[in-house]
Amino acid sequence: VNEWNLKATEVVGFRSDEVMGRDFVEELIRPENRVQVKRVLDNALQGHDTSAFEFPLFTKDQERIDVLLNAIPRLNGHGRISGMTGYVQNITDRKKAEGDLYRVVRDLRLLIDTANAPIFGIDKGGKVNEWNLKAAQIVGYSSDEAMGRDFVEVFIHPDHRVKAKLVLDDALHGRNTANFEFLLVTKLGAPVEVLLNTTPRRDANGVVVGVVGVGQDTTDRKVAELDSYLRVMLDSANAPVFGIDLWGRVNEWNLKAAEIVGYSSDEAIGCDLVEAFISSKYRGAVKGVLDDALQGCDTSSFEFPLFTKQGERVEVLLNATPRRDANGEITGVVGVGQDITDRKKAEAETARMTSETRFILDAANAPIFGIDVEGRINEWNKRSEELLGYTTDEVMECYALDFVSHEWRESVKRVLDDALQGISTENFEHPLATKSGGNIDMLLNTTPRRDANGEITGMLGVGQDVTDRNKAEVEKARMASDTRIILDAASVPIWAIDKEGRINAWNKRSEELVGYTSDEAMGLLASDFALPEWRARIQSVLEDALKGISTVNYEHPMYNQAGERLDMLLSTTPLLDASNGEITGVVSVCHDVTNRKKAEAVTAQMASEMRRLIDTANAPIFGIDKEGRVNAWNKKSAELAGYTSDEVMGRDLVQEFISPEYRVAVKEVLDNALKGLVTSSFEFPLFSKAGIPIQLLLNANPRRNDIGNIVGVVGVGQDLTEERKAMKTEVDLIKAKAANDAKSQFLATMSHEMRTPLNGIIGVNQLLMETPLDDEQRELVGLTKTSADSLLSLINDILDLTRVESGKLELEYLDFDVRNTVEDAIDSIIMAASIKGIEVISAIHTSIPASVRGDRDRLKQVVLNLLSNAIKFTQSGEVEVRAELESETA
Repeated sequence: VNEWNLKATEVVGFRSDEVMGRDFVEELIRPENRVQVKRVLDNALQGHDTSAFEFPLFTKDQERIDVLLNAIPRLNGHGRISGMTGYVQNITDRKKAEGDLYRVVRDLRLLIDTANAPIFGIDKGGKVNEWNLKAAQIVGYSSDEAMGRDFVEVFIHPDHRVKAKLVLDDALHGRNTANFEFLLVTKLGAPVEVLLNTTPRRDANGVVVGVVGVGQDTTDRKVAELDSYLRVMLDSANAPVFGIDLWGRVNEWNLKAAEIVGYSSDEAIGCDLVEAFISSKYRGAVKGVLDDALQGCDTSSFEFPLFTKQGERVEVLLNATPRRDANGEITGVVGVGQDITDRKKAEAETARMTSETRFILDAANAPIFGIDVEGRINEWNKRSEELLGYTTDEVMECYALDFVSHEWRESVKRVLDDALQGISTENFEHPLATKSGGNIDMLLNTTPRRDANGEITGMLGVGQDVTDRNKAEVEKARMASDTRIILDAASVPIWAIDKEGRINAWNKRSEELVGYTSDEAMGLLASDFALPEWRARIQSVLEDALKGISTVNYEHPMYNQAGERLDMLLSTTPLLDASNGEITGVVSVCHDVTNRKKAEAVTAQMASEMRRLIDTANAPIFGIDKEGRVNAWNKKSAELAGYTSDEVMGRDLVQEFISPEYRVAVKEVLDNALKGLVTSSFEFPLFSKAGIPIQLLLNANPRRNDIGNIVGVVGVGQDLTEERKAMKTEVDLIKAKAANDAKSQFLATMSHEMRTPLNGIIGVNQLLMETPLDDEQRELVGLTKTSADSLLSLINDILDLTRVESGKLELEYLDFDVRNTVEDAIDSIIMAASIKGIEVISAIHTSIPASVRGDRDRLKQVVLNLLSNAIKFTQSGEVEVRAELESETA
């Protein structure tokens, strides 16, 4: 031995001075390994490399460690072999993890072979590649006899081959099948009923490479035996096994799970697996795997951490599969884990190296370089080559400071030395010289580079080319200068404030208009230039702009330094930082509208006078805009139409106030006016709010603005309603008289024509009453007589109506019996009452004389009308006619 580094001392326990000069093979290698190790070393001394040679070393304390050796020749300055250098990797933890994995595989193999259920496997071609003892026992074929044979064709009953092949094909496509019942055929040809569960068999990458089938005895006894056996198998398994129900609660927890996590079965059963045993960071991912299994999807080799009862982290590799009942329904999830904590520790060194490599790859769009503890470059990515022009071969082993100009070397060296002392630096800006002689501005982040033991072995630098950014900042400064020139040349006052509301820009026009120079205005609060009563409102507008809310044409008064009042229109917009978009202030542009306001005041006075003239006019006057919406409506219009000005403003005149039959004509008149054509004496009806038509005579004229453009229509009307009503009344009277005369003539003629056949009916009915009749027939004939008399009375009423209208009606004054008259009226409607189930009662007071004088037919007509209405509006019960004596005359 002539080389022995610190790591060798740490791993083996011997110091450098304890091993130097000693025979490596004879003194440090156990006898049973010396021949193989010496052969490797001799090969290296002959010039032959050896990689990944595995052998055991024993420490100073006689503890065994497993190592991997890479042996390479060592050359002197003349290129001759002067010895051998060995690079060793401690793989003790990895070997231990592999041993645990081997034991799990061995235990699972033993579990399969000793299982009390037939278990078989097939490859993707359907050939048997697993066949446990129970399968051999049931079917009669040994494992050697079954291996390599077509499972479906050899071992499945012909009646079940098609279904069985579908089930196996499903599994080869990643779909589980539970409780598939079929017939196996034994070696002697006897059928055996089997309940089969199939699941895909996957390789380490999760690719389906075959199918595993587990059979089940269909008898209750075998089911019970198998359940008991599986319980023993789970508890004795060398891997943690757990189960959850459909709600994620633990319902299986074997001894290995209890051993690893520290919670007993009693403590775990019924707990929510994810919430109770998984850290919050991994709950979502673990829940996703379990939910997939509850949906029927297996998950293999899912890695996540568990935390023990004592709070220690345990790395687990999980296979999760659905748990199904006898009907194939998913009832939960079974998870089989593997404790990979030791393996993960063994992989830590590789993970750190991978992390560094990943860091470099992820930052590939930025220049990245690395140096060792002596300051020599040992990393140089493509982006560094592109920016500086030096290839990796050209810079390797060169000092990093060689690429820094002399005036910057001291400060750059300080940053690199800090990183080598464990102090990172961010955003250190400095120039670098390129191969072509140019310069680039670099923003540098440095971080220490450490080995597996955390020792600093160098520095990693990630740069950012900010040359373009710096040029942009120069350009920004130039643009700011140009902006100042533009602002000062502007014809309107422009000023700006910072986030505190203080003025930081004030152009020439602001100086001229307000009277304060830029120097005088700078730093003052912008709101101080407003009138006291306006300051709060101006401040609100500026604060809105600082929140990102622009304001356009906000009008306010102010006084300049000379005391003159100015009317201003203020527009504000936020001022943004181009680098991050943050609001840094407000830019305000003002317009002096003092002269315009004076002109508007004169115009307003004229408009007011014109409004008074229109409102006091004795004619209806209205206006519409170019879209036909009302924009003027004087008091006379409101008086006639019943709509106030507020009610009609903005509404469509034609569509809402003109009757449908006149809309086309009125719209044409208004459209002509909008084209510049005047219309005089156009008559049309306008409907008031109460629905009353108003007859108007309209003159329509174009309405123009101050530059002569047509902006609407002005209509001046004349109310012709009363005049037209008088004319219509006269015509209506003539028409009514003619209609009434025609009606009376018609009724008289019809009544006379109807009386002739009716008199015949009454006469024949009278003759019928004189013939022999039984009581029922006589009653019916009597009802016919009463109804005919009523009809005759109705005809007489119609004749009476014509007489009333012609003024010729005369009442009769004859003696008659009130009782008989009332009874006759009741007889006329008794059938209608009977149909509705209503009883009609008459109550004639005894004080009424037997004979009275008057018009019997008119009285009967009144009573009959009252009874008809009473029956019509009575749904059930009775109708009573009551007559009493009120007064008596001679």
